[in-house]
Amino acid sequence: MKSSQILDIIEKKFGDKILESSEGPFDSFVVVEPSILKELSFFLRDDERMQFDFLRTLTGVDKIDWVESIFVLLSYTHKHTIMVKVELDKKKPVVDTVSDVWKAANWYEREMFDLFGINYVNHPDLRRLMMPDDWVGHPLRKDYKRPKKYQDIELYRFNPVLKEEPKKKAKKVKKVKKEKKVEPEETKPALSEQKVEETKQALSKQTEVKEDK
Repeated sequence: MKSSQILDIIEKKFGDKILESSEGPFDSFVVVEPSILKELSFFLRDDERMQFDFLRTLTGVDKIDWVESIFVLLSYTHKHTIMVKVELDKKKPVVDTVSDVWKAANWYEREMFDLFGINYVNHPDLRRLMMPDDWVGHPLRKDYKRPKKYQDIELYRFNPVLKEEPKKKAKKVKKVKKEKKVEPEETKPALSEQKVEETKQALSKQTEVKEDK
C-alpha cells in the first residue's frame, strides 16, 4: 500500500486527532494527540490493510519547547512503513505505553524514560535502562547539566589538553642575515730597522761589484 493511502485511512478514522501528516520519500509520518496513541497503535497492528506487526525503533527528540516520542513501524506482510509521532509537554511528558501492543517497546520505552524523562503510563517495569536509578536528570535533553561527581566519584577525566595553561604565543624572531667574516690577509711581519739597514748595505755592495766589472 502506498504511503498516501495509509495516511488517508488514518485521517478518515481519527479525524482531527491527527495533528499533522506528511508523505515523504522514505518514512511518511503522522503527528497525533497523545490521548489516541494506544487506540491508534492497536489499529495499525490489527487492521488487515495496515498490519504493522513490527516496531522497528522508538526514539525521542528534544524540540526545546516540547519532547517528541517517535514510533517507527513496519509491516512484514505488506512491506510498508510509517512513523507515528506524539508531542509531549516538556515539564510533564506523559503518554500511554505501547509495550502491550509491541513487546519490543518495553526496553525502548525504558530508554526514553532514562534519557528524555518520558513517562509511559502502565509500563510493566518503567525504570532507568542505562543510568543508575538515583541519577539526576536526563542526558539527552538539551537543558541537561552534567554533574561533576556521582557518589563522590569524579566524572571528569583528566584531560591534559584542556587543563594545561594556555600556550604562550611564540615570539617572532626576525632572521638577521649573518655577514660573512672576511679573514684579514696574512701580513708579513715588519722588518726590524737593523735588518732594513743590512739589506740596504747588501744591495749597495751588489751595485758596486756590477759597476767594477
